[in-house]
Amino acid sequence: PRNRFVSGGREATDKHQFNFQISILKGGITVRYKTAGRRLVCDLMNRNAHRQYTVDELFAALSAEGAVIGKSSLYRITEALCADGILRKFKETEQSSAAFQYIGTDTDCGRHLHLKCDGCGKLIHLECAMSRELVSHILADHGFRIDSKKSVLFGRCADCAQKS
Repeated sequence: PRNRFVSGGREATDKHQFNFQISILKGGITVRYKTAGRRLVCDLMNRNAHRQYTVDELFAALSAEGAVIGKSSLYRITEALCADGILRKFKETEQSSAAFQYIGTDTDCGRHLHLKCDGCGKLIHLECAMSRELVSHILADHGFRIDSKKSVLFGRCADCAQKS
């Protein structure tokens, strides 16, 4: 594939083409660069929405696809996409690297729990009545409010459980 160059969050096939969009938000003007780096990250993560990536894993996956993008740009892009609500950031412990997952704009992670497979890393959005019932039970009977956006239950997905 043709190399794509990304520098400072901007990408161009000939290093001189830059693409940006001016968005008008609630009476104010915000300049939001629709950089190729952003597009590359969103495209990769959308195609792999079932899994999470650290910045190192994103760097390796994008490099394997022929994209040339720096890790510092990836850190900025992932944080910006989290702020925009396109990616969700997960951190298992304070010492571990943050992992990011594509959620697009249709998923409200604050309304359900999450399951993460210890085997393959797949993250499942547990969007069912029992999930909501468990959260309600814990609040009503135990006085504890679960932050569903940060909830992750660890175990094995059906595929990995079958293999072991």
